[in-house]
Amino acid sequence: MLSKGVEIFPGDRDEPLGGIIADTVPFRFSGADHKCGALVLSTLSFNFTKHIIDLVECAYGIKAFDLFGINSMHKRLKEKDPMVLGALDVAVEQHKITTVIIPQHVDFRNNGKSTRFNSALDEDYFHKKNLLESKKIILDLYPDLEVILIYARLINDENEIQFSEILDDGLERIRMIPRFEYKGIYTCPAALIGCMDYRFRREMRNLMRYYLKNNIFELLQFPGATQKFLQNDSTAWNTLDLAIKNGAYNFVAGHHAQCGAYKSMQFRCPMEEEIFHREQLGFFRKMLLDRHPQVSLTTFYARLINGDTQIRFVFFDL
Repeated sequence: MLSKGVEIFPGDRDEPLGGIIADTVPFRFSGADHKCGALVLSTLSFNFTKHIIDLVECAYGIKAFDLFGINSMHKRLKEKDPMVLGALDVAVEQHKITTVIIPQHVDFRNNGKSTRFNSALDEDYFHKKNLLESKKIILDLYPDLEVILIYARLINDENEIQFSEILDDGLERIRMIPRFEYKGIYTCPAALIGCMDYRFRREMRNLMRYYLKNNIFELLQFPGATQKFLQNDSTAWNTLDLAIKNGAYNFVAGHHAQCGAYKSMQFRCPMEEEIFHREQLGFFRKMLLDRHPQVSLTTFYARLINGDTQIRFVFFDL
């Protein structure tokens, strides 16, 4: 938005739309289309999300993947929840994925001392059954996909996570055992609401950690970021409500340029596109604060600049 050749720094005012320039970083997927290798269908779990992302990138070597996480994912998949099926459809039809990865972790309720199961064996059976049933549902819908099932246990006095791949016969193959970075942490003060598009995920997470200083946060990634909230989708709002129940009160929501969820809009120029997304975030702000007046909300837009080689994050109030 600034004149060509003007050097800018984080904290500068952005003109003419207004706001504060937060950061400008390289766009790692410059020139790439929306295609990616996989979709990760996860539950809402701030204390496992980072490790799940590391698992997919390191153990499976997949760098470009969509991430979609909601509460009670297996239950919603069985019920053919429109939001879950919609995320699958976007990933398959638009992003041309070939693989779905479904991670499931041990119950972490009641400060890690859940009483839902009589024994560890009972819990293992329950989670493996859900994973195998979810795989069948997805393959019934998309028989050409590869579906990978992951089960995560806490081991060695909850100092480590054992990630095991669940095979069709129920047997396990250990894939990774990282250190559990969230031992003893059971509440999460912040949440990031963004798009499930793989091209912006790492940069948005880094924005939360290094610019906004939120090291512990839920990651709510849906097609179009706030789109489902504005459509009053019950699954989206239930997921957000659970984040608040788990301690979140500081929310950050952002949209990004060239979002496939809004491809039908046919914007005439980048400024028109950004104005639209700012308006959508403004509508979401009103809905969120009407529903939960005790929380705070920070909004931003991820702009593509310099021939789509850089991402510029701009914070703004509405």
